[in-house]
Amino acid sequence: MQIKTADGKIVESSFEDDDFNQYPFSNTFVDPGPGDQFNVRYLPTFPQDFVIITDDDSPWARHLACGPLEQKMFEAERKYEFADRGPAYRGPYIDAIEAAIAGACFDGSPDLQQIYRDKIMDVKAGRD
Repeated sequence: MQIKTADGKIVESSFEDDDFNQYPFSNTFVDPGPGDQFNVRYLPTFPQDFVIITDDDSPWARHLACGPLEQKMFEAERKYEFADRGPAYRGPYIDAIEAAIAGACFDGSPDLQQIYRDKIMDVKAGRD
């Protein structure tokens, strides 16, 4: 992999093993794939050793944060649908969709964001 340092220098590095350094630390790790853009922190004198930043605004970190939000949204949708769109499940489903929107879990797609907003309106109105 390549790291671009603060002064614009390109440094070759690699993941040494499965014991990745992340900050902040989490119990789960989804390693960045080819082409993923993520931020790292390193010592200026030795940028080959780095930690991956998991809570910033990089595309990879946003995708990582969206996984649980999307999972919660899909789970709320299943419950809502299973209960024949009952009113008891509307609020949690709407809350889950709004959390996914707030987390920018629409991959920058205005179309998907609008689909989420339309879904909220449909659920509030009691429509499919």
